[in-house]
Amino acid sequence: MFAGAGGLSLGLKMAGWKALLASDYDADACSTYRRNFDGVRVLEGDVRRADWTGLKGKVDLVAGGPPCQPFSVAGNQKAHQDERDML
Repeated sequence: MFAGAGGLSLGLKMAGWKALLASDYDADACSTYRRNFDGVRVLEGDVRRADWTGLKGKVDLVAGGPPCQPFSVAGNQKAHQDERDML
């Protein structure tokens, strides 16, 4: 989740994990991820609207890099009032 260009996925791959699926809202990030990880299914769009039921029983790890702007001093620090703080 919140895969971006795939930095977290690369680290997990180096640690022996295999990505089955990646998701991100940003079209450019998804395009870059697809180039970096050929063969991994990429869901582009809002993770709250994705259908995850097909993965039941097939997933050992859910990893994500959610947006930090709602809490970061580099961001606007609106916390739960920021729409990016959806989890």
